[in-house]
Amino acid sequence: MKKLVFLIIVSFFLYCNGFSQNSPLAQQNDSCQRALPFCTGTTYTFPAGVSTPSIQGQVGPSYGCLYSTPNPAWYYMRVANSGNIIINMHSSPAHDIDFCCWGPFTSQFVCNQLTAAKIVSCSYSLASTETCTIPTGVTGQYYILIITNYSNLPCNIIFSQTGGTGSTDCSILPPPCSNNGPICAGQTLQLTANTVSGATYRWTGPNNFISYQQNPSIPNAQPVNSGNYYVNIMVNGQPSADSSKTVVHIFKPVAHAGNDTSINWGVYTTLHGYGSGGSGHYHFHWEPANKLVNPNIASPTTVQLQTSTIFTLTVTDDSASCHATDDVTVNIAGGPLGVGTTATPSTICAGETSQLLAVGSGGATTYTFAWTGPGGFASTIQNPTVQPMVTTVYSVTVSDGYNSATNSVTVNVNPLPVADAGPNKSIPYGIYTFLSGSVNGGTDTYFYAWVPADKLLVANEQQPQTTNLVSTTVYSLTVTDMVTTCVSNNQANVTIEVTGGPLNVNPVATPEWICRDDTTGRYMHLPVGVMSATILMHGLQTHRDLHPPYQNPLFPLL
Repeated sequence: MKKLVFLIIVSFFLYCNGFSQNSPLAQQNDSCQRALPFCTGTTYTFPAGVSTPSIQGQVGPSYGCLYSTPNPAWYYMRVANSGNIIINMHSSPAHDIDFCCWGPFTSQFVCNQLTAAKIVSCSYSLASTETCTIPTGVTGQYYILIITNYSNLPCNIIFSQTGGTGSTDCSILPPPCSNNGPICAGQTLQLTANTVSGATYRWTGPNNFISYQQNPSIPNAQPVNSGNYYVNIMVNGQPSADSSKTVVHIFKPVAHAGNDTSINWGVYTTLHGYGSGGSGHYHFHWEPANKLVNPNIASPTTVQLQTSTIFTLTVTDDSASCHATDDVTVNIAGGPLGVGTTATPSTICAGETSQLLAVGSGGATTYTFAWTGPGGFASTIQNPTVQPMVTTVYSVTVSDGYNSATNSVTVNVNPLPVADAGPNKSIPYGIYTFLSGSVNGGTDTYFYAWVPADKLLVANEQQPQTTNLVSTTVYSLTVTDMVTTCVSNNQANVTIEVTGGPLNVNPVATPEWICRDDTTGRYMHLPVGVMSATILMHGLQTHRDLHPPYQNPLFPLL
């Protein structure tokens, strides 16, 4: 319900003659808040409002029997003496008018309490004369009256108290007052008081405010100007009985965007904003909005930031739409997330191992690693060891919990040379032979190593000569690629089998004795294998070499 304030002012008269329907007095009481006082002993005449379409009463009050409220005029009254109050009203010329009366109330500020239960008298008849009866009014109570021009035709409405033992208070009451608040600091505060004929005004308020204007203003108002403002009037030298009050709210919110901060590249953070001052009820908005998950809360989370960003917080006070701003800078430390890779050694021989290493940089500085490679290889440690048999590329992905980066490293694998010690051999006892080493794979530059080296004249030749062998010997060959340093690891063996036994000669001469200068041409027969012999002839020795050997050579004696 609307709150109706009746200002009962002594010596306030409305004269029919000279008032047009657009005159200030005809318009000033067109709502409950702008109601004029009604005083016992006074006859009121005013030109009824006429409009096309007709102006209806304000929304809010329950109008009871009134199905329409065209061209309303509002009045209020305060009971001075208890008893019935009968008010007669009519129009001239005679046209249809209606009314509704609410009460009783304990205060004049009741525009939001005009309910159906408070209606004490109401008429929606076709007559041009109406009678409002207020039963058993009690001193100090208030009543509200609305009179409407249903006909919407030009006429004057005349009304006055014509009966009853009660009466209304005719002392001077202060007019209703209001302000344009709530407002924001720096705006102009406008104070407003209803017009009272012949009145002078006096306003007082916070911060030693005094004004004698009806509607004073305070430019560049600040929160210190908030508070209760009072207005009283004086008519014909008589002051009003008390003052009207209006409460002023001037809000100056303060935005707090929080302290500047630093974060690593590519991560997000939470801003910590809040508002203070003002009414305490705020809306928040941050810019740049596209760098926040929700820019319309006090403490939003940023997206993952890659550049330093200045965020601006706007705090809007809900009560007056006042706003304040503040900035906070989020600095980005470091650079983009990256990962460096190494393999130590980067080149290996088949069968050897290499240790991979991933080194993260930038980003959030706390990393996890994920290695992958051929054959289902996977590892989550920073420096796994691998043993590829062929040249292989390994990939690693590093993550800092916000972003990831990928890199790879190649482990070059050189093949091992394949040594071949040659075919096995058989040789007679006590002679030498040559080994037949060879190699496959690798480059063309090799180092050969034969063992046992003590049974070779030179142990690091490809085809070395053995010593004179008196027993079967197994030789092993190891080849080193001089370019890649890869060493053969296959079994390259050759067996040199020694047959027979040690050299053994048992010469026999037949005949055993001959004569020197024997003219008969005798010969001596020697056994197999004898290459040379020393012959004793009658105390003389002679030496003969036989080439080639014969099983039973004839040795001529000369």
